[in-house]
Amino acid sequence: MNSNSLINKLKDLFSISIDKETDLDVDISDEKGQPIQDQTIIPNEQSIEESKDITDIGYKTFSNNTELNSFTIPKHVEIIHSYAFWNCTNLTSITIPNGVCKIGEGSFSGCAKLPLITLPDNIIEIGKNAFWNCWQLSSINLPKQLTEIQAGILRNCYNLTHIIIPDNITYIGQNAFNHCEKLSSIIIPDKVTFIDEFWGCSNLVTITLSSKLEKIGTCALGNCNSLIDIHSKNKIPPTIKDNTFSKTNYIECKLFVPVGAYKDYRQAMGWCEFKQIIEE
Repeated sequence: MNSNSLINKLKDLFSISIDKETDLDVDISDEKGQPIQDQTIIPNEQSIEESKDITDIGYKTFSNNTELNSFTIPKHVEIIHSYAFWNCTNLTSITIPNGVCKIGEGSFSGCAKLPLITLPDNIIEIGKNAFWNCWQLSSINLPKQLTEIQAGILRNCYNLTHIIIPDNITYIGQNAFNHCEKLSSIIIPDKVTFIDEFWGCSNLVTITLSSKLEKIGTCALGNCNSLIDIHSKNKIPPTIKDNTFSKTNYIECKLFVPVGAYKDYRQAMGWCEFKQIIEE
């Protein structure tokens, strides 16, 4: 099958927009995980709504396709595999159906012009680095059924201004939110016991730390020089290092701690460096 014919079949199967015809390295899988190739890539004379053959979007299916502008994933797709849309640098619109339950590692990393993503609540797993280097991404919701935020998931999303971390989250991976430079506030859910992922959030003004937080990693909040308020909900001071926070934070931030915990924080390593500790 020549490249033009293949692209036309893709257009029939998916709702996509491209500037011009281009070569595509296609890796689309059926419900048994077998790649669909050549003449079997779409069912004859079936619309997107009727077709149930495509349940996965395979590894690197559309990666490095700089001509792809918009994409509507068919409603029967359940899994978006690793790097499926990696480095689609001109992708500005993506529609993900409610049936999707898993997004693989790096699936949308490098989609530098993608401004927003709406994720269905049915998603239970998002792989690491899934949205890394989505520079223009300003809005994304994390599904309520998600229990883990993998490493680097929103790293270098410079324009992200707001994020709500679902209450079911128990784990946040390394560098998950590093360099989210426009993020102004964050609340860590109470099931999270360790964080290590906000370095370089230069406009972060306030952060609320979970009541069960036990440890904060080295430089986890380094270079967050706009921080004004830190609310630590655990009566027992979490373990931190001298360089967990910037030196500016120790001087300018107000550290709010639970009633009765002032003495413990004043004596705890790292926390004792804060000039202002206030019970609330």
